[in-house]
Amino acid sequence: MTVAYKFDNIIRRTIVATIFLLLSFGVAAQVTITGYVYDENRNPIIGASVIEKNGSATMTNVNGWFKIEVSERKPLTVTFIGCKLLEINEKEDKYVEVTLMPESSERNSSYIAIDTNIYQKAHEGDAQSQFEMAEMYDGLNYTEAAEWYMKAANGGHASAQNNLGCCYYYGRGITQDYTEAVKWYRKAAEQGNKRGQYNLGYCYNFGQGVDTNHKEAVKWYQLAAEQGDIDAQSSLGQCYYYGRGIAQDYTEAVKWYRKAAEQGNAMAQSNLGYCFYNGHGVTKDYNEAVKWYRKAAEQGIANAQNNLGECYYYGRGIAQDYTEAVKWYRKAAEQGNAMAQSNLGYCFYNGHGVTKDYNEAVKWYRKAAEQGIANAQNNLGECYYYGRGITQDYTEAVKWYRKAAEKGNAWAQNNLGYCYNFGQGVDTNHKEAVKWYRKAAEQGHANAQNNLGECYYYGRGIAQDYTEAVKWYHKAAEQGDADAQSALGFCYAMSEGVPYDMNQAEMWWRKAAEKGNIDAIMALQNLEEERTKGINPPQELATLLTGVSHDFSDEDMQKIKDALDKKKANNPASELIEPATRKYTHINAGTKSSTSVSPQFRVLSDSKVIFNDSRQVVRFAVSDPSHSIKYRIDGGETVTLTQQTVESGVCEIDLPQQDCLLTMWCVGGDPHTIQYIYDSESSARKSATLHILAIGLNKYQDPALDDLNYAEKDARDVVSTIQKKHKHTFANIDAQLLVGSDVTSEMISEKINNLADKASASDMAVIFFAGHGLVDERDRYYLSTYNITDAKTPRRGGYSASQFVEDISYIDCKLLVFIDACYSGKLLEGYRGSVSSENFFREMNNTPNGTCIYTSSNKDVKSKESTKYKHGVFTQALIESFEFENSDTDSDNRISVIEVRNYLEKRIPQLTQNKQKPIYRNVEEIDFTLFIK
Repeated sequence: MTVAYKFDNIIRRTIVATIFLLLSFGVAAQVTITGYVYDENRNPIIGASVIEKNGSATMTNVNGWFKIEVSERKPLTVTFIGCKLLEINEKEDKYVEVTLMPESSERNSSYIAIDTNIYQKAHEGDAQSQFEMAEMYDGLNYTEAAEWYMKAANGGHASAQNNLGCCYYYGRGITQDYTEAVKWYRKAAEQGNKRGQYNLGYCYNFGQGVDTNHKEAVKWYQLAAEQGDIDAQSSLGQCYYYGRGIAQDYTEAVKWYRKAAEQGNAMAQSNLGYCFYNGHGVTKDYNEAVKWYRKAAEQGIANAQNNLGECYYYGRGIAQDYTEAVKWYRKAAEQGNAMAQSNLGYCFYNGHGVTKDYNEAVKWYRKAAEQGIANAQNNLGECYYYGRGITQDYTEAVKWYRKAAEKGNAWAQNNLGYCYNFGQGVDTNHKEAVKWYRKAAEQGHANAQNNLGECYYYGRGIAQDYTEAVKWYHKAAEQGDADAQSALGFCYAMSEGVPYDMNQAEMWWRKAAEKGNIDAIMALQNLEEERTKGINPPQELATLLTGVSHDFSDEDMQKIKDALDKKKANNPASELIEPATRKYTHINAGTKSSTSVSPQFRVLSDSKVIFNDSRQVVRFAVSDPSHSIKYRIDGGETVTLTQQTVESGVCEIDLPQQDCLLTMWCVGGDPHTIQYIYDSESSARKSATLHILAIGLNKYQDPALDDLNYAEKDARDVVSTIQKKHKHTFANIDAQLLVGSDVTSEMISEKINNLADKASASDMAVIFFAGHGLVDERDRYYLSTYNITDAKTPRRGGYSASQFVEDISYIDCKLLVFIDACYSGKLLEGYRGSVSSENFFREMNNTPNGTCIYTSSNKDVKSKESTKYKHGVFTQALIESFEFENSDTDSDNRISVIEVRNYLEKRIPQLTQNKQKPIYRNVEEIDFTLFIK
């Protein structure tokens, strides 16, 4: 007979031929195939290797002869090694002649090993034989297989109908057609074929070739599952788990997952692991979760690989092991699993299980973010925000924050709110900030709760409301947010949104101080200093006298007496009150006894107060709330407090907008006084804006300019420090940060001019620069920018001092300029500031009134960067100078520009062993307040 033949491929000198022979053998018969290998000249090929697919092999002998024995009906794959190109000719049923052919020749041939009986019956129309013929072709010749499946399917063969449906579904050997697939799946399913039932259910579940109908899907899955089809069991479990087409039932889901999982179904194993991990339908058991995750992960299920990675990451059900976590995350990530990509990015970002690598973190975050994973979108936004692994870009940061925020990610909502609050990547919009802070806060995000509290406290983007501020501060503080704990302490201490309670204030300050919160640490230090000075009563006295019934026990009265005695002993010079005597009745064990004591009264507010708000709160403690308390201002009209006010221990007094003296006393006792000093400047600030522009540049295009380590950090930290110090004193803070490749001469000029357009006479502005400074051949000074490519010609791209003078001349308010700059041509790596300061000041002679300028060093000294403080030395000293304990030498609760200068002149030489001294210029020699306590 004549049979077509085919060669699959040629690899080097190896020929892999699929040989199909029409052979007559039974089910268990063994067939021997023999043959010869010749070259094109009919010379036998000696020593060629002939290898059968299952591993049996032989070598051609001197006559080129080989022999292979097979016992399968399936096509036989034989590999010939030592030949270039073969032509195979059939001589008889069990004999093959292999001839070496020229390289240029092409051959297509097929030989198939088929039981003669099956072959004949199939051609006679027997459906089972047709199905078996199709199975032999399936995987080797899809077209031939589809034709035989069609014949058998039309003959009513259920398995053939299902397989023909698969041919249509996947487009194998026939044009893809979901509708035709469903038609044949249904025929098979209606005959009880479990694979047909499963496949039909699948089509209904996903709406392929038929409208989506989960109930129909469950119907067919159920039938197939009950027949033991493991894919159907797994899919039925999912329907129960998610409540698709049937009532949600985790217990039923676990039942079907387990049936499929125990038979090796990888997806069911993964899902069963998830149920154990979360305690859905079964008692939570991390060990069981790990067991099933591992089985599925080893079969290549990406979700299971990611989840097994999480078990290793958090040490759940298995010893914590970041390296193993990364291994499984990577396997899943490389399959495109978005959650694993996000988790792998997080490991690279934090150096967990791998060397920290921001570039790799960005790579994996981006892959996950582009698949819509909110955590990855937020984290990619943070990489853009901080310039980690990618060029810093606030606009891109906002883009990714927004994507994640709109999906409900609380971290992203808080970050987006922050960007709106401070105008980073978007225009400043406090209302939008409040909107996003609230969304995050309502999800329990502590930092967002604190930020929302601040918005309420200062009335930014929403009406000022101390009560609401306290509500959100409290939520954040209870979660351990140090800033909120500190703020809550101040609210209790100042009776803002909550009754005055120094016990609560001190408790929250201590919690915040333990986490390193500077405001809380200073508040506790001030509190201790006041106690030492005798300004405030002992804590136990305030506790006893606030909100306590006048029916004191003997024990209570003894505590009061002991506290007063202690106060006198600690501070004999302090002014204590000798109030009128009054009798109090104490009931003890049913017997009345009278004790004669003096009612105790004390003003708890500070004895000296700087104020700008005419309405002032005075706090006091009195042992007898029925006793009269009076006050007068500057010897004027006497006012008697109402009984309700006396009982509350807090009164509000309207003061004139001038310095004045308040006198308050309990009738029969000595007076207490409070000196009020009117702060007109602070009052003006309440309606003014603080403008901040901070510029920092670490990396430069010109290799002659050494990269710096901390210039950009300097800019950020100066902004955050000034913002924090002024959050109580200005109505608005407009902060702008310019770092990285955005630092161009054009952008600096634009930012300063924008500031000038917005600033009014009552405002204050701060401009800070950290980076290199350059001098050209004409001894003119330039701030180095990113677009300078040749440090020898800084006029090309640099920002000149003369341009700076021109730009700031339009700023109509008090202006402070801080320059931490360098002249790199004369400096070693890691140094700043230089010979250029004098050049700079020469060109600053024409600066506008009200301008104060500070620079890092004089002309002959290098300005150093400090690895200890991770700042330029000048910047480190500058930030220190903003603390009251460092600069407020006259203790007037203000830091002036002169006091900053004095601290810098003292501190910078200390930090540099007298090798660096700052330069200060104040054109008008005026002094004005920078910070108010």
